[in-house]
Amino acid sequence: MNILRTFSILFNCKISLICMYLFASLCSYPAHATPVKINFTGEIVSTTYFRDDPFSGVLSIGDAFSGFYIFDSDALNIANADQGRYRHRTDPYQFSIQFDTLGGVSKAADNDFNIIVSNDYFGVDAYDVQARQLSIGGVDADLAQIYLRDLTATALDSVALLDSSTNLSDYQERLLFLGATTDTGSNWGNISGRITSLSRVPEPATFFLICLGLVYIGFRKRTSVAKQA
Repeated sequence: MNILRTFSILFNCKISLICMYLFASLCSYPAHATPVKINFTGEIVSTTYFRDDPFSGVLSIGDAFSGFYIFDSDALNIANADQGRYRHRTDPYQFSIQFDTLGGVSKAADNDFNIIVSNDYFGVDAYDVQARQLSIGGVDADLAQIYLRDLTATALDSVALLDSSTNLSDYQERLLFLGATTDTGSNWGNISGRITSLSRVPEPATFFLICLGLVYIGFRKRTSVAKQA
């Protein structure tokens, strides 16, 4: 019995050492630019059209939408200390949105895709994600923009590029804006939506650590049950 207990203790120590080694290896891996993916969801709250509806009546108030954007965590600020502007023009960086009642709107990687972060800029903290020159069916979308505003200027500490989930409760204005025109430019429409969630997709290394931890917890629980038996 003592031999089995000693073996179990040694085996548990070995598992712990392996976990510690893997964790240390991941933490010490050289830093590099990491594509960060953020998912978002929401619903349409208003529609405004000039002449005819470019979406042909497909989009309505209350319709749900979802999407994502992928950006470079090491992108450089090309603006200033009060308003950070981070431009993305190369693959895999992109912006995409999907309406439940309409096809997807995808952002080509070689066109303008900007993230703008403002800290206490004229008394407001702001986080904007802007994508231009989108296409949805036969309709051109000139601009798609996620628009977050904190009128108390307390949500942000700097203009650093946010690479984690954003606490939406810190912002009084949480909107999506989509501006579209027909091919001739004679009809246009503005779609406004309310953002209901904004969350980061875990990186592969983080996901691996989570899985490893769950496996270890399961093993410890199984060992504990075996001892009681």
